[in-house]
Amino acid sequence: MKTIDPIASRSPVAERVRWVLTRAAFAVLIFLLAAGGLALSRNGASISPLWLANGVLAVVLLHSTRRTVLGWIVAALLGFISANLAGHFQYVGAVVLALINCAEAAGGTWLVLRWQKTVP
Repeated sequence: MKTIDPIASRSPVAERVRWVLTRAAFAVLIFLLAAGGLALSRNGASISPLWLANGVLAVVLLHSTRRTVLGWIVAALLGFISANLAGHFQYVGAVVLALINCAEAAGGTWLVLRWQKTVP
């Protein structure tokens, strides 16, 4: 017998594994973009001229539902912390910079949604 909704036929375990793998892949993407941005910084400065990771996080947050936003932010936070630690930052500094990056992307997303006429 065919099911009407193919998503309803998926097992909860398969959905959870898919959710975790998607967030892990996103964390790796953020890590690569953040590490690339740090590599572009000149003379060992910690400020990059191009920071794509926050833009990618903002786009993902704009396209997510309120239920999934926290998962994306946590995945990005792990990616940012990993990139900062790989960029020879101390642990506290890496966490603080990662929190600032996530807050910047979330704040920008909130402003964009606030200025829109309709919220998705």
